[in-house]
Amino acid sequence: MTRIYAEKDGPRCILSAQGHATGSVEACAAVSGILYALAGYVTNAMRERHVEVFTWRMESGDVQLDFNGDDGTEAAFETAVIGLAQIAQAHPEQVCVEYREER
Repeated sequence: MTRIYAEKDGPRCILSAQGHATGSVEACAAVSGILYALAGYVTNAMRERHVEVFTWRMESGDVQLDFNGDDGTEAAFETAVIGLAQIAQAHPEQVCVEYREER
């Protein structure tokens, strides 16, 4: 199972994904696609404008992204969380998402 924890605290965005969506090639590919898309967006934003990265790890079965961003990176983060939650809803035995938002 892939366990995903996402937290939004002001401009700070934290996303952790641990494990594999064993038993569903589709769920595994979908989770990976969303995580790589978010990482790509944030990487490009780091080059173009100020984005502060605290933790950055992209390994098989172990993803840790922790960054401050602007409106664009925050929107990309929120979009990724929505997509991951939709995958978890469709594949509850392979993907679990916990989301917390601080204001």
